[in-house]
Amino acid sequence: MFRNRMPRYEILSPDAIGVLDRGWRRIVSEIGIQFAKPEAVELFAKAGQRTDGDVVFLDPEFVLEQVAKAPREFDVQARNPANSVHIGGDQMVFGAVYGSPFAREGDVRREATMSDFRRLASLQRRHDLAVAFAAFEARNYAGVRPVDKDPAEYVREAEEDGTARQGGSLSIGSLKKA
Repeated sequence: MFRNRMPRYEILSPDAIGVLDRGWRRIVSEIGIQFAKPEAVELFAKAGQRTDGDVVFLDPEFVLEQVAKAPREFDVQARNPANSVHIGGDQMVFGAVYGSPFAREGDVRREATMSDFRRLASLQRRHDLAVAFAAFEARNYAGVRPVDKDPAEYVREAEEDGTARQGGSLSIGSLKKA
């Protein structure tokens, strides 16, 4: 888990923030948002928002009220508690997500596909492996001490005394003959 201990800066001027504020308010109230699910449109209508077919026109104050209900910080619980993450505050969480609606190859911009996601996930995995390798290299900057052992004996000893690390090559399966 990374912590962001950097000071926070307001990079936009008050005038620029005003432009952004007026822009989002105009989009939600005058242009509207198109929803693919009729159930979503019905929910907004029941909440008092104006609708026209599949387009919902939101009152900006309604949007601000809804946003104010969201917690500033929360935890995302993983099946394995070691993989749970805290969102918000000074916590920083990095991960591969599929969120890009477009992909670019050279000068061609197109809609992204599941294949693009798989390629992105593969890149993330390669990055994780590269970081793990760099950490190994840093721990062993002077080199790995050579050990003159018979590989089969080394594996047998590791399996017998339980030193085979979980997730390592020795835990994939036993080399013992059935």
